[in-house]
Amino acid sequence: MGIMILLWFIILCLASVFIYYAYKGYVNNKKGLSTTYVGLIIVVLVVGVLLTIPLTRTGSFQRALSSFRSEYTGGITRELVVYSMTGVEIYRTQGKFDIEHSNNRLRWIDEQGRTQIIYLGDSASVIVNELDTD
Repeated sequence: MGIMILLWFIILCLASVFIYYAYKGYVNNKKGLSTTYVGLIIVVLVVGVLLTIPLTRTGSFQRALSSFRSEYTGGITRELVVYSMTGVEIYRTQGKFDIEHSNNRLRWIDEQGRTQIIYLGDSASVIVNELDTD
């Protein structure tokens, strides 16, 4: 994800320079020079898009996209199941929420706005699955 941000920063800087020179050429009535810079702007943006497409198939990009969707759409529909050491299901819930894991506990705010916390012992296992929303 970081390489994509760096790539687009460079592309936008180049496009800004070309926009400046295109405007400068337009103001000074140098239409040919202005058109050349507009063409360069288009080329830089197209190359940027073509270089970015392969980066969108990486795992880090998919995780960042999932985090973005979760943050700004009210959470991802998930199923959470807690099992004991012997494999007995202790707790199961499903809904749209973001889960925070720290200090042997799971914490989330459910769809009704209530904070839910599960304190995990050393022998509990938790499985969290994203569910299809289609």
